[in-house]
Amino acid sequence: MYHAIRDAEAEGIVDRYDLCVYPASFAAQMRFLHEAGYTTLTMHQVANILAGYDECPVQPVALTFDDGTRDFCEVAYPILRSVGFVATVFVPTATIGDAKHMTAEQLRELAAQRIEIGSHSRDHRALSHLPKGQQEPQVRGSRLTLEAITGEPVISFSYPGGYHNEATLELLRLYGYRTAVTTVRGTEQNPEEPYLLCRVRVRSTHDLAKFARNIGAPPPTAAFPPHP
Repeated sequence: MYHAIRDAEAEGIVDRYDLCVYPASFAAQMRFLHEAGYTTLTMHQVANILAGYDECPVQPVALTFDDGTRDFCEVAYPILRSVGFVATVFVPTATIGDAKHMTAEQLRELAAQRIEIGSHSRDHRALSHLPKGQQEPQVRGSRLTLEAITGEPVISFSYPGGYHNEATLELLRLYGYRTAVTTVRGTEQNPEEPYLLCRVRVRSTHDLAKFARNIGAPPPTAAFPPHP
């Protein structure tokens, strides 16, 4: 689970510092995964594996990015492309095109390059704090907006802040989502609970050794600092 890929220290970012992974650290993490033989999966591919339609690769990893900030397109994607990796970006549709978030054209271009675009609701509200009627446009409306932009089916959802309840799950089923990711930490997934998938948060303070430990990978053969 990633958020922003940017140099928070140089940019003076304080409020969301821990959600910003340094570009050099991210590049080292992707290089490590590539050299260790990991296969990246979009959440669409994860859904097919959990449903038993496709075989799971030996060393799978699904890279997810919440919030749809512009640094994904400008920083993260070129690094992913350099090692042939795919990923899923979860976008709150109300922010599309503002100063900090990707434009509709950027989302279309990413979708054409095998980057899956999933929903992160409309405006990033804590869904479990809303009645079901107010959750519906967050779930259904965001999907319709993203599908109109990319021309691709939107079947993956990320709960803003991890907040959800049974009404949220009912709406995801009703409107055709096949998976949803939480903020619960873990690497083992239950195929019978595709709307409660866990993730491993990557923080700005993680060096490469901790990154490897957190995903259950062998330790790296070279030491990389958490940032330059």
